[in-house]
Amino acid sequence: MEKPADADGFVLRQLIVDDGAKAEFTAELKGFDPGLAGRKFRLQIGATTVMSLGVPSNWKGAPLKFGPTRLDKNQLLALNSYELAAIDEAAPDLRLPISEIHGDLLEALALPTKELFFEKAQLHHSRYKSPELLTLAARSAATRFADNMIVRASALTILAHRILEKNLTTLTEQDHATIAWILGKAPRAIKEGVALIESGGDNPSWEAVRWTVSLATVAGHLALIRNDLPLAFKCYAAIPPASCMACLVM
Repeated sequence: MEKPADADGFVLRQLIVDDGAKAEFTAELKGFDPGLAGRKFRLQIGATTVMSLGVPSNWKGAPLKFGPTRLDKNQLLALNSYELAAIDEAAPDLRLPISEIHGDLLEALALPTKELFFEKAQLHHSRYKSPELLTLAARSAATRFADNMIVRASALTILAHRILEKNLTTLTEQDHATIAWILGKAPRAIKEGVALIESGGDNPSWEAVRWTVSLATVAGHLALIRNDLPLAFKCYAAIPPASCMACLVM
């Protein structure tokens, strides 16, 4: 992926405004690359454009600030993808780096490693206390860690528990949309988990066992909420007996 060699990138900041209903974003361009003059970038979270980042054609390197712009927080918590990028409108393959991020929501959606995700979203002593940050971190991780079944299964399990903790007679339209989103991703993660378990023979990865069993269980519960008995059966039946025994002795 190309980028201007001398540009430090954008600094992004986020605040919560309107009594907690909206996230407000600002951006600042750091560094100087004369080749950026006249270019227009757009800041995106997934496929959602947050703001336009137009560099004046006569720019000589003075600090450039953009925004503020606002997104409804519920919209942010329900995106389908969460890659954070500053994309050149004329050349989508050209992306200017995002060198710094500030703000709880931005940091939660951009957790860069498996270890930091587990620290902030999974471990009881260090996980986010805010349900919104927990949801955002899990939803983002479920889309960004495409090659890591452990993270995706854990993230989807967290999101499922957020639904199952509620009074099921009061689930909202957004809750049902979240259930559909989880169930759209869970079968792939479960299938990958079963393959990891089986490849381990008599000594399967404990992480694969834990998160495959956990996700298959909660996904089955969510399928029952939707009265989707075939999917529920498929989820519950996905775990080989040997893996269940391994889970019990760990």
